[in-house]
Amino acid sequence: MSNDTRFAEFEPLNDLEQDLLAAHTGEMDTVEFMQRMAESQVALLVDQEFAESQHPEGVQPLVLQGDDGEGLLAVFTAPARGYPVTEEHPEFAFSVEVSFAWAVHSTWDGMGVVVNPGWAVGFTVPPDAVRGMKGGEPRLQ
Repeated sequence: MSNDTRFAEFEPLNDLEQDLLAAHTGEMDTVEFMQRMAESQVALLVDQEFAESQHPEGVQPLVLQGDDGEGLLAVFTAPARGYPVTEEHPEFAFSVEVSFAWAVHSTWDGMGVVVNPGWAVGFTVPPDAVRGMKGGEPRLQ
């Protein structure tokens, strides 16, 4: 996926992506960026559409496999970032916006988070860091 030219250009689409790009280039401290990320809305790709008023029982988010075989919840800093990924994973054609904190807390034990998979600007939060975010510092609310 990363060799796909659609993923090479990264023009920020919102404030979170401007901060992500600044952190990526070293213009913003990583800790400061993660604090902003913790307070932000992100997009998940899911396998079915549902109304906002519905409780999303049975809805499965896109989980990719990391280099070490661990599950990585795919999170996108803007809904449009996920659309090219749906071509490779057509069963996850629907996007839903959630808080990053909710996304982190919805992971199971041993799961990490990958932000903007395939894109030139993104990152992976390994499972041990996700575990720390869920139960220790930094505290996500």
